[in-house]
Amino acid sequence: MRIKARFVFHLPLNDAKKLFSVINQKLVESNPPDTMRVIEVYKDTPKYGIIVRELEKLGVSCTPDEDEVYTKQELLDSPILRIVPNAHRGGYPQPEGGEKEENYQGHSYDLDTGCKYCTHGRLQNRPLRLKSSVKMGNNDISGIWWMRELVVTKKLRNLIEDAGLTGCEFWPVIKHGKNVPFEDVFQLKIVGTLPAMSAKTNIIYEREWIFEGRKMRSCPYGCGERYLQGSIYYCARDLASIPDFALTPEWFGTNNAYWRWPFLSQKAYRLFVDNKIKGVRFYPPVVVE
Repeated sequence: MRIKARFVFHLPLNDAKKLFSVINQKLVESNPPDTMRVIEVYKDTPKYGIIVRELEKLGVSCTPDEDEVYTKQELLDSPILRIVPNAHRGGYPQPEGGEKEENYQGHSYDLDTGCKYCTHGRLQNRPLRLKSSVKMGNNDISGIWWMRELVVTKKLRNLIEDAGLTGCEFWPVIKHGKNVPFEDVFQLKIVGTLPAMSAKTNIIYEREWIFEGRKMRSCPYGCGERYLQGSIYYCARDLASIPDFALTPEWFGTNNAYWRWPFLSQKAYRLFVDNKIKGVRFYPPVVVE
């Protein structure tokens, strides 16, 4: 596994030319001209340190976004893989049906489940409803605003059903104004559940934190921030018999948005690879005895 760093910053053209010359990388100028620059580099290469030093010299403050990049073999060796959409679609605004934001959730979710304020623990019991179509482009699977759900094309639905993969259902996605389902997009409704993560997994829970000198709280009912620090760990014995699609029993998130993370089995991953399915990336957990 390697870490790829993505630097995004603003820099005038002459300074940008000097920077890109130092790192021996071609500067692609936009049309019309723009000062935004993007550089992607692996963190374990000499070029990473050079970029950091040169940006400091130029007085540019930039913290790069980092992403884990795995080899093909690392992905093939893992019994399960976390699914992360490359993009979220669905647009906004959505059919709220009233002044309160949670009314949008009320169209598709049981508001009597989970927290009364945020989405922590809230369960979907009806199809998603969207005001406009989901433009999938060349992708066969995507995330959907604002629910952190997954939608797929008819092609991928048929592949999964024909393969007999377990742990999922396909629900219609409803065009709200006309109250009819979209014909070419379906929700990948994951109904399988993973075992709890290993105790080695460092899940941070913060009920309150200080922001600009003030105590902040994400949820008045105390749900608090839940986020991962470091890697996900699973015990090998717990993964002996799991469905092909499954959600974590743990919820992650902050403010009023919490969700369970989706995973798929090695069998499902190979189906994605063999059929060149686009739209998501995969992250293996650390499996321990």
